[in-house]
Amino acid sequence: MSEWRDLAELLVELDLAIEDLDSWASAPEDVAELARREELRDQIHLAVRFHHVPRHLRRRLAELGAVGGLRPAPIDPRD
Repeated sequence: MSEWRDLAELLVELDLAIEDLDSWASAPEDVAELARREELRDQIHLAVRFHHVPRHLRRRLAELGAVGGLRPAPIDPRD
């Protein structure tokens, strides 16, 4: 259960960061960072919606150190 709470909290943090970055981003690297954050937000939205966190998203979140509660996923045929 904490996995979903962690993802929901991350979504809130991402939304706030995206809103802030969107208000001033004009340099190409800032715009690219904005796009990366929006893509991550969209992937997390899908994971929450379908109650399934794909392995690639788990790896990406682990690399970012974003969510400590995410454990390695068992092999799932949906991946």
